[in-house]
Amino acid sequence: PSSTDSPAVGTPRRALDMLVASLRNTDGKVPVEVRANICALVGHLGRAGVVPESRAQDVQTMKESMRELLVAASKETGLVGAPAKKALDAWA
Repeated sequence: PSSTDSPAVGTPRRALDMLVASLRNTDGKVPVEVRANICALVGHLGRAGVVPESRAQDVQTMKESMRELLVAASKETGLVGAPAKKALDAWA
């Protein structure tokens, strides 16, 4: 079941919503190490052959939801920038 609620407005309903909200980190409470691990996780999941073809639509949804955040994160200095860039490179 899809959630149309934005994680920034309501309680996230899907795991993807939680990842998006955590990477977005609007309240500044998510540790940088967690944000870096989220980048590494979604980068890995987005690689060809990692997730079964039956879940291709879920992977596409993840990429669409995360791409803009990863681009912004890839410009950060410190622990988050490098894993975000690697994630985007893995998706290319």
